[in-house]
Amino acid sequence: MMKCFFILLANFLLFFVSHSEAQNRGEKVSRDRLPRKILVKWAPLNLLDPVYPALQLGVEFYLKDRWSLEQSLGGCLNCNRKGTATHMLPYVDALKIRTQGRYYLKKDRKELLGGSYFGGEVYYVWGQYQREAFFVENEGGDNCFDSFGVNRRAMGGNMLYGYQLITKRGFVLDAFGGVGLRQERVNHSDRICPGVIESTPDCLFCGLHDAKNQWRPAVVLGVKVGWGW
Repeated sequence: MMKCFFILLANFLLFFVSHSEAQNRGEKVSRDRLPRKILVKWAPLNLLDPVYPALQLGVEFYLKDRWSLEQSLGGCLNCNRKGTATHMLPYVDALKIRTQGRYYLKKDRKELLGGSYFGGEVYYVWGQYQREAFFVENEGGDNCFDSFGVNRRAMGGNMLYGYQLITKRGFVLDAFGGVGLRQERVNHSDRICPGVIESTPDCLFCGLHDAKNQWRPAVVLGVKVGWGW
């Protein structure tokens, strides 16, 4: 799974970098004076996700008239290992895909992809992993320890507002926030114990792995760093 993911990610980045170089080829103006039309970015806060600690990379490229498109792809860390009730972050096998459109509020001939923007994104997340946890059927009742598989699917959309800074040397800092709607479905396999997962001081995020199928509002805050060409 992970070998295929990294091969796909490498081809993904190679395509857009090649696309950017092809756009700038043939220009008579020096490269240093050309506005950057492609940005490669990394979302470091994804490493702190309590359910999907992932390495997520993305590419944003300029379309026209203040519009851009960003495509992100992320994969899990520490895959195919067994999480336990004492681990704050589970070891997962997961994939994240995000597509985002942006409209920049001010047209800047020096940096086409810089400044304040409004954006909209859709995403899909898939994950499967093993967990061990205590289950409780009734409040105050006895708990039951079990090992089980978790299959998780999530999709949704967000409306965003952000500001993207691009330095003269091409460093990118992208800060954003927004609200949206998220649909999440979690199923368990090979489970024996009844009830719901019991959250304890040693496992603050265990409740996130409970079986569910629900829509809920979402609040988004994030930062990305990267480099522009």
